Amino acid sequence: MSGRVLWLGMAFGLGLGIVSWRYWQPTADSILFGMVGLTLVISWTKQTILHHTILFLLSFLLGSGRLSALENVIETPSDLSNHSILWVTETYGTEALLENEHERWRMRFYADVPAKGDLIGVWHTPKSNQASWKGAIDPDSKSDATRRPERHVKGWTSIIQQCQLKFPNLLGELEHGGIIWALVSGDKKHISNSSKRLMRNTGTSHLLAISGMHIGMLSMFAYGFVHWTFGWLVLINRGKWVRRLALLTAILVAWLYGNQVGWPASAQRSVAMISMLSVGKMLEVDISLWSVVGIAAFGMLCVQPEVLYDLGFQLSFSAVVGIGMAMNVGTNWVNEHFNGGSKIFMMSILVSVGATLGTLPICAWMFQSMPLTGVCANVLAGPLMGTMAVPLSMMGTIMLQIDCLVIGAALLSLADACIELTTWWLEPLDNWVIPLAFEPIESLMSVASICLMCSKWLRTRFIGMITLVVLCIQASPIEQYWRVGKLKDDLLRIRFLNVGQGDATLIEWGNGLVWLVDGGPFSFNLVPYLKREGIWHIDQIWLTHPHADHMEGLSMVVQHLSVDMFVIGRMPNEYDDMQYHALIKMVVDRGIQLRLATEMQDSVSQLGGRVLHPLHWKALGTDRFNEESVVLELTHSNHRVLLTGDIEEDA
Repeated sequence: MSGRVLWLGMAFGLGLGIVSWRYWQPTADSILFGMVGLTLVISWTKQTILHHTILFLLSFLLGSGRLSALENVIETPSDLSNHSILWVTETYGTEALLENEHERWRMRFYADVPAKGDLIGVWHTPKSNQASWKGAIDPDSKSDATRRPERHVKGWTSIIQQCQLKFPNLLGELEHGGIIWALVSGDKKHISNSSKRLMRNTGTSHLLAISGMHIGMLSMFAYGFVHWTFGWLVLINRGKWVRRLALLTAILVAWLYGNQVGWPASAQRSVAMISMLSVGKMLEVDISLWSVVGIAAFGMLCVQPEVLYDLGFQLSFSAVVGIGMAMNVGTNWVNEHFNGGSKIFMMSILVSVGATLGTLPICAWMFQSMPLTGVCANVLAGPLMGTMAVPLSMMGTIMLQIDCLVIGAALLSLADACIELTTWWLEPLDNWVIPLAFEPIESLMSVASICLMCSKWLRTRFIGMITLVVLCIQASPIEQYWRVGKLKDDLLRIRFLNVGQGDATLIEWGNGLVWLVDGGPFSFNLVPYLKREGIWHIDQIWLTHPHADHMEGLSMVVQHLSVDMFVIGRMPNEYDDMQYHALIKMVVDRGIQLRLATEMQDSVSQLGGRVLHPLHWKALGTDRFNEESVVLELTHSNHRVLLTGDIEEDA
């Protein structure tokens, strides 16, 4: 590998070592022995290619050794279901990494997630062993469960809370106060669902998180302000020192902002890159983008190996790498054919295309979608939010904290106007989303295709583009139409999905209709599984009874898939859990037809089935929810299938 990408290759080797550690779990001593041997070899050989190869292997061993050193010093208690008092060291969506001097756990929270830095008391149980979901994020069920098992949280209570900023009352009076607060603090709880949906469908949802772009824009603003304010010093021959002072200010602002928002992975990446590039400019040393990206990733993975599994880390670095590759390919062409404002516009499009392509493999794997208008939306939304809304929001919030209410209100009103202009630009671009559902191997193939597209040979670029187009077509709803045609063979296909405690049954009729009976407990796996199977639309969802292990998973299905009809045994009443009321409200609000099972007898009979229970029958047992479960009988040829819900002896 060339010297310009040496650090990037070493960071890749380090990440590969972290991922592969669970499969061979070496001891720290064996890793150290191997690294010493490779170091002796590299000191003996003089070939550059061999040097780079050994550096890659050293990075690989360092990644595995870093985890071995961490895990071997941690004593896990023998009790597999207990109460622990732990510090929250990292949070990843609904998961958190918790530890004290004796224990270290990765835990899954299903309600509120504690904040980083909190001390909590938590009751936890081992994660249940489930069969791998197709395309699941961690398909290896064994993983490293012996030393760092993942736990489910039964309950937790806060002991010491991290000092956090309070939501200012003034922001509650602004139309987009929740977005302003998210830009300042990283807390997205106050953003309306409509704003989240709009930005998700237009590919601009990254603007709601504390991304590297925010920190970069804020640092550029600080640099320009200091350089312009103290520019008169150039007259006395001190221009170099003014530039260095502006660069130092940019570094300071980046670090202060990163500390303010709690150092998410994207902020760590951005601050590290800004610091290295600024120091290089101060020392008049030219540092390539690839070296800076590689050093930042290498340092983050050395200090915190678990950050490799953080989605923010993956998206942040993939976007930067995509932008760098796009700039390498298209900068010369833009410089040759455009000037002035048109050149700036084309460069912004080039950056947006690079970020979209760089994050495509991850988004198609994790989110199963790609906004068709993402490039156009980010051309204007990015500068408006990053260059104007972020600095105005930060300065306005600071003014409020020092009791300069008039100035603070004026700055925040300007920030709100910038966000309103962004919303006005995004609204016509809503609902232009391409559903894409990559499996892991397809995601890796798309990475290879994008790399081929950035080659200097035209034929190689063409091959990469054609390969990427083919991958996107087979992962899109076009495959659904082929699947429906394939199913028109008068066969009934029934799949019982492994959701652990609970039930979820997928029924595909010979005429192409798709039913889902129950959805199991809450899970992030059900919807991705359905999409990767080419199922983007469900004709009927049947809920046998309103218990959590049959009902919770359906909320994700209703939110993320197209559903025609929702069938229940009975309407909710005052004795039902609030989850049942919330689910039914969600169904009605989304315009899905709500029907009772007793009304479906005729339509089910046409397909070769019967509704057997409950037909005007009331349970006498103690658990009437189970006893009143909907029971379906499906008949096909000489086979009969009985779906019983959780009926008990009386039923």
